[in-house]
Amino acid sequence: MNISSIYIIDTWIKDIDNGKFIGTVFFDLKKAFDSVVYKILLYKLKLYHISANSVSIFTSYLSNRKQQVKVGNVQSEFMEIKSGVPQVSILGTLLFYIYINDMDYSCPDLNTDLYSDDSTLFKSDTELSKVESHIQSNLDYISKWCTYNNMALHPQKTKCVIIGSKQKLIDDKHITLKVNDNILEIVRSQKVLAVYIGCNLSWHTHIDFVCKNLNN
Repeated sequence: MNISSIYIIDTWIKDIDNGKFIGTVFFDLKKAFDSVVYKILLYKLKLYHISANSVSIFTSYLSNRKQQVKVGNVQSEFMEIKSGVPQVSILGTLLFYIYINDMDYSCPDLNTDLYSDDSTLFKSDTELSKVESHIQSNLDYISKWCTYNNMALHPQKTKCVIIGSKQKLIDDKHITLKVNDNILEIVRSQKVLAVYIGCNLSWHTHIDFVCKNLNN
């Protein structure tokens, strides 16, 4: 779990103490690293005032990349890679973060935590209906950002958790959120960066997960 996630959980605990619901969406981007468009990435590097020489180096780094597929003794011809940053590399991950960094600013509430292709959007309020309205609005903005940046949210892998005190969640609470007309699944806990986040912010689910692995 990164420092940003720890800060967010601390914020959620304070919201629970203030009697609020926290609507949280853990969203997943489809084939995120493979969908980076070089032209858009290089344009963003310039917007972040990266020097012309550095942009030229990145252009060279991303240009004329080729790949080949081999199955058994049969292999394909080399084909040019037209999009996507090199994975399993520090530089590739850094370039991806730069590419998605402005997603934050597409959301009016700015309640997001971007971490690779698994990121978090949340909103807290004493009224669940307001939480639903705000999150849906932000999801719509993120969907538009994805359209402009050759990305796409994965509706089946994007989950929603309603977080609150045990007293607040004594009855099953429900909100309806959509991504491109696909209704998101409401779950009671979600695994984020190898840690399970529960609807009461208790650690029971994660402890059970760790104990099971230790027993194995």
